[in-house]
Amino acid sequence: ESLEIINKPVMGIKGSVFAPEEAIVKGINYFLQQTNNNKMKNLKIDIEDNTIDIYVNYNVKSDKDIPIKMKIKPSLNESKDLVIDIGEVKVLDLKVANFIVNLVMKTFVIDWFDNSNIKVEYGKNNVIISKENFKNVNLNSIEVKNEGILLDMIINLEKYYTKLPVDAVLMAGGKGERLRPLTEKLPKPLIK
Repeated sequence: ESLEIINKPVMGIKGSVFAPEEAIVKGINYFLQQTNNNKMKNLKIDIEDNTIDIYVNYNVKSDKDIPIKMKIKPSLNESKDLVIDIGEVKVLDLKVANFIVNLVMKTFVIDWFDNSNIKVEYGKNNVIISKENFKNVNLNSIEVKNEGILLDMIINLEKYYTKLPVDAVLMAGGKGERLRPLTEKLPKPLIK
């Protein structure tokens, strides 16, 4: 969408980034792969009406996959933690009552983050992912749009940026005339 390089409050990039459905699926699949999560299979998403429908086959036992559809809506709380509100959950195409959603969260939702080092709190019908997990990224807002998510954020690049007080270092040397004849066949740095 729109990005700008900033110097204050940090050296980095500030602006809005649009993540389309395909990028969201790739990001979730990458997370599942990195956390060795073999319980979620055949992930698909559909975005409409400011919510995200997640379709996944949930592996309960080695030979038993259960198709689950979960309607979620991401937002930020006052502390800028990512809050994933879980609306309707359908198991085997049956609508599940809210009290069962809480039971499903005990296993299904927890299994999403089971092998990860992510700081997560499980609330009533939501998951709160601490902003501490987003190293060097400050989320200002998150908005579900048709076919993707719009993120307004600041990416802190200070750890990747030089700490020298100058932008460039000019290396210069002479002809080595004072050290002749030693420098006729060898450059100065190689002389012992």
